[in-house]
Amino acid sequence: MQPVDPFYLPDKKPAQFPAIPTGSLRLDILLGTGGIPPGHITEVSGTVMSGKTTFCLHLVAAAQRQGGLCAWVDSDHALDPAYAIHCGVNPDRLYLVEPNDAEHALSIVETLLHSASMALVIVDSVSSLVPHHELQVPLGKSPIKSNDVLIARALPILASAAARSGAALVLTSLSWSRSSPVYHQLRHHPEKLALKLHSALRLQITQVRQNRPSGARSQDHYRIRCLKNKFTPDFRAIRVDIVYNETYQFASDIFDLSLAFSVIRLQESQYFFRDRDLGSSRTEIIELLLRETALAAIIERVLRQQLVMKG
Repeated sequence: MQPVDPFYLPDKKPAQFPAIPTGSLRLDILLGTGGIPPGHITEVSGTVMSGKTTFCLHLVAAAQRQGGLCAWVDSDHALDPAYAIHCGVNPDRLYLVEPNDAEHALSIVETLLHSASMALVIVDSVSSLVPHHELQVPLGKSPIKSNDVLIARALPILASAAARSGAALVLTSLSWSRSSPVYHQLRHHPEKLALKLHSALRLQITQVRQNRPSGARSQDHYRIRCLKNKFTPDFRAIRVDIVYNETYQFASDIFDLSLAFSVIRLQESQYFFRDRDLGSSRTEIIELLLRETALAAIIERVLRQQLVMKG
């Protein structure tokens, strides 16, 4: 993966990027935007090992399939290149940044957004951004907690840069299970709400259960909840099946939605898409869509034209 070369192109005309599909057609439709909206900040929160990085890697792969350039600011210093490639990421079209401190990370993000050449910039994660002066504090001494203040001051600048460039800015954050913010205690520290206030879209990923069969694949079930959406007023949650180290299993979304909106029709005991006989059972058709990706892409395109573009 290539290291980033900071650049600034103020005279370049901002690019108009399409919405980035999340990989789940059902989630794209429920969001009302067809995916992650360009020109806005999106927060993806969750507990440790909840699938935030995997979700963002699939966003990068989707943006690259649309022909866009992507950047990954790895403040966790934990990105696995082999796993990223396995998720469909093209390393030749990904700028990988491992910042030294929070100031370094935020300045690079601002430079990338001002370049107007990025379709997607991901910061994984804001919880790991540490200001430079805190890194100089000796061990055993209490550092000054100024991470929230620094991010609160940077977010308006980054939001404005993202809006002008048309790039989607996605920031992951760590949330603790069984804990909720006490908002009346935050009146003295409003900077803790900065990311929540500046995000146009907030998604929370929680693990519902694990299914560890004896076979080679292990399937984990997650729920993605929309905590904030400036584009539609509804707060909704869906269930997503993720197969670790393989791919998202979204063929079931395509089948269920196609059947509900008559893209796939049931005639007697057989299911048809246009004139093609797909099979007689849901499991059989899902397996067919997983094997024949071209057919799945055609059905998905028809669904998006019927639901996302009109909705």
